[in-house]
Amino acid sequence: EVKAFGSAMMYFNIRDYMAAVRSFQNVIRDYPDTQFREEAMFYILRSHFLFAENSIEARQLERYQNVVDAHRRLVNRFPETEFLAQADRMLRTATDEISRLEEIAAAQNNN
Repeated sequence: EVKAFGSAMMYFNIRDYMAAVRSFQNVIRDYPDTQFREEAMFYILRSHFLFAENSIEARQLERYQNVVDAHRRLVNRFPETEFLAQADRMLRTATDEISRLEEIAAAQNNN
C-alpha cells in the first residue's frame, strides 16, 4: 500500500500526470480502506488539473471537465477534506476555463 502510493507520487512528481491518475486510482482500487484514500483522491484531482492546464487548447475542455468530475468525487467522499481550499480553487479555475473554451467554440461555430 505504501509502496503503491509512493509509486503514484513518483509519477506525479515527474509530471507524468496521466500515469499518476492511473496509479492513484489503482491504490484506491487495490486498497479500498487505505489511509491514503483522501490524499490519493486529491492527487487525482490535482493531476487532472495540471494535465488540463498544460494541454493544448483543443484538448482542454474535455480535460477540465475531468477536473470537475474529480472534485465532485473528492468532496462527495470527504466533504470536509483538508484539501478543500485547494480543491475549490482548482474547481473555480476549471469552470472558468470551461466557460471560456465553450464561448470560443460557440464563436467559431457561428462563423
